Amino acid sequence: MKNPIPHLPGWLALAATLPLSPALAEDPFESLPRQVGLLVEYYEVDHTALPPLLREYQKEADATGLLKSVQELAVKGEARMVESTYVVTRSGQRAKIESIREFIYPTEWDPAELPQKLNGPIDRGAEIRTPATPTAYEMRPVGNSFEVDPVIGADGVHLDINLAPELVEFHGMKDWGHDVSTTPAPLFHSMKVQTAIVAKFGGAELVGVFAPAPAHGQNGAGKRVLGFLSTRKLLALSDPDLKRYRKNPQALIDERFPPEEPGASVDDPFAGGGDEGPPPPPETPRQISVITEFIEVDAALASRMARQLNETCDATALRQRLDGIIAKGEARVLETSTLLTRSGQRTKAESLREFIYPTEYDPSEIPQELHGPIDRDLKITTSVGATAFEMRPVGITVEMDPVMSADGRIIELNIAPELVRYVRDLTYGTGPSTSEQPLFESLKTQTAVTMPDGTSMLLAMHSLEAARAGEAGTEEERAAARDRRVLVFVTAKVKTVE
Repeated sequence: MKNPIPHLPGWLALAATLPLSPALAEDPFESLPRQVGLLVEYYEVDHTALPPLLREYQKEADATGLLKSVQELAVKGEARMVESTYVVTRSGQRAKIESIREFIYPTEWDPAELPQKLNGPIDRGAEIRTPATPTAYEMRPVGNSFEVDPVIGADGVHLDINLAPELVEFHGMKDWGHDVSTTPAPLFHSMKVQTAIVAKFGGAELVGVFAPAPAHGQNGAGKRVLGFLSTRKLLALSDPDLKRYRKNPQALIDERFPPEEPGASVDDPFAGGGDEGPPPPPETPRQISVITEFIEVDAALASRMARQLNETCDATALRQRLDGIIAKGEARVLETSTLLTRSGQRTKAESLREFIYPTEYDPSEIPQELHGPIDRDLKITTSVGATAFEMRPVGITVEMDPVMSADGRIIELNIAPELVRYVRDLTYGTGPSTSEQPLFESLKTQTAVTMPDGTSMLLAMHSLEAARAGEAGTEEERAAARDRRVLVFVTAKVKTVE
């Protein structure tokens, strides 16, 4: 069968010939590859204010009204946003986003060995004390993670969503034991849900109500955390076409999907005349250039941008707007990566520091026999030595697999950008038996998107609160970190090799 719409790529032309449901039949652009933007927000409210809100929520079709009520409470100072994250992916494509601290903590401790024999005289007040030594470690991801698998329904309005959001917080160390043999262990608090729901584009759903742990010496028993999921539909149209479509939808539809000429049949290869003209020239080689940027901005601005995409679908304009905000010093670019590759070629770019750190320590041996006199102030201590190491790549990594359509207008992009930064060292143990472990911050996204040539996309929004709370020394610094987000933008362009 002849391509019914020659100036469109084959996969899009085929989609145009498929029968549409009644809801979609009036708008052929609904056959374009569609994407889903998913915004997850956590709000903390007073427990006493929650029951009437939940009763009202159950009377409504979704949680849009509840989310609006909670946001109004936040404006009044009666609620606060705890975390927020955003990711975009294609229908049927699993995506995952992580904004975490890699919290390394000891899981095994060894006491230092005592001498097998003591020769006096020994003072009656002498104490022989040896500290415990951490010898084995594990890593706990602390922060915000979100795994989702959305599928757009046949009506193009509803979504079937499998999702697993998780928020893990670190709440200090608890000491076990006594005196120099004290061994600390971390306290973590997890808020997680795994569920499958049906959502409507443009609406919000309540995915969980959680009890928070006490934070910074405050009693959290009277608080509850509400987790919301808002959905956005993003059409794969270039920005000029999108603007024209909003202004005059039918004109652009007629241009992309022209009516058939009378008497012409798309099944007849000879329809339309006998002289087809000279054969087309050989195809000019083309490749794909992709820019990935990590940009730190105000949390409120980041949420507004994610919400605006539901109305505009124009991430390119948002990215251009950010240039002015960056110039004013109200946002900053953390990292930038560029990749140039052929269509269908998997490629990877790394700009890394190989951070090697110890994972196992052994205490030094002490003498098996001590000869007196032994003073009452005697303390026997042993230093520790690192015996095993691992390597953590620190920096920016972008791995992608781009495929462009036959006409070069659409780019299918499987991409996994990751930014890892070293924060500081954590110290365990006492005296000469102390050992250090690094604290890393990881911002990672794995998703697949569809991009028109020459456009930008807001790929993800990462949280910074969990990554910096342990580093900041004051509540003011922690609050400032909570009010920042990192936006991940990608800009894709098809380049012709002339």
